[in-house]
Amino acid sequence: ATPVKPARTPQAPSDPVLAVVHAATMAPSGGNSQPWRFELAGDGLSFLLDGSRATSMDVRSRASYVAIGAAVFNARVAAARAGRLGPLALVPEGAGSSVVATLGLQGDTDAELAERYDAMLARCSNRRHGTPASLDLALTARLARAASEGGACLRLVTDGERMAACADILGEAERVRFLSPHLHAELIEELRWPGEDVRTGIDVRTLDLSTAETAALGLARRPDVMALLGSWNAGHALGPHVRAAVRSSSALAVLCVPNATPAAYVAGGMAAERVWIAAQSSGLGVQAVVPPFRFAGPGPDFGMLGPARWGATPRSLPGRFPEVGGAREVDALGPGSVAKRFLGHIQHVEAQLLAQGIQHGQAAPRRRQVDLLPAEGH
Repeated sequence: ATPVKPARTPQAPSDPVLAVVHAATMAPSGGNSQPWRFELAGDGLSFLLDGSRATSMDVRSRASYVAIGAAVFNARVAAARAGRLGPLALVPEGAGSSVVATLGLQGDTDAELAERYDAMLARCSNRRHGTPASLDLALTARLARAASEGGACLRLVTDGERMAACADILGEAERVRFLSPHLHAELIEELRWPGEDVRTGIDVRTLDLSTAETAALGLARRPDVMALLGSWNAGHALGPHVRAAVRSSSALAVLCVPNATPAAYVAGGMAAERVWIAAQSSGLGVQAVVPPFRFAGPGPDFGMLGPARWGATPRSLPGRFPEVGGAREVDALGPGSVAKRFLGHIQHVEAQLLAQGIQHGQAAPRRRQVDLLPAEGH
């Protein structure tokens, strides 16, 4: 498949402060929900949580915190480029406040951040399938450094058998998402079809579906069809696209944070955006994987995902990751350390953040990719 060209985006404002806000709005968010508000006051920019845009899968606003973290990183890049960088504070008023972060807009800069400005604006999702191949050790070390600079750690699953097992788990999670009535309604609400406003959702034309798959998705929009499949415990053809995306990747990469606090998720979102930009700048393609259980922790969190009939399946899926674990922790110190093995397992989603599947192409027309899923804290 050919690389994806970023969609045309509005030109950044000439005013440096407004350019910072513009960069923040370019951050990725689940379903393009954009769960944020921005407030300018004096020499500072505040990032606020907009709870009205939350979905059932945004358990305890964790997905929103990740998205806002990505927005904060973009804003810092733009501020550094404009020479207006100031101090950053995460969750400055405590976990119960809607103020997630504040960024001073003063007179400093950061050369390392500033040089990422163009790459930050060019960042995009690439949902085309690639050809699995071994990842260069220097490249994986570069991605690990990007993660560690953001306070996270990077783990990779590269074994083909384990990748296939992860693909099956994620495909089953996608089936549950289609068959659970309220998750299905929210999923369909995210999609934008030709002629609809794509600024607040996902353009179906970017999903890289075949004509037959597009027709099947059109049928899957109907809740009555999903209800019938659910009554039969059928719908096993609802997850193949996710399975194929993971199976065509060179690795499943996991960004881990140390705990499940709002500040940790915000920092994890900043790290995820940093890694995404570094990956795309290195010729990799990036795609987010969003299983229903991604931000649900042990205990009552799974009850937020829907009726008991479907809640049991998402609850069981994270526990299957230890069976296909063996992810290796990537050392950011350099290629000579990358071969170090990580013998832990991928579970305990409460302390986990974003997994990314890396698709690797061998020739220029081919593509390489990164998808996002959960892993154990470190």
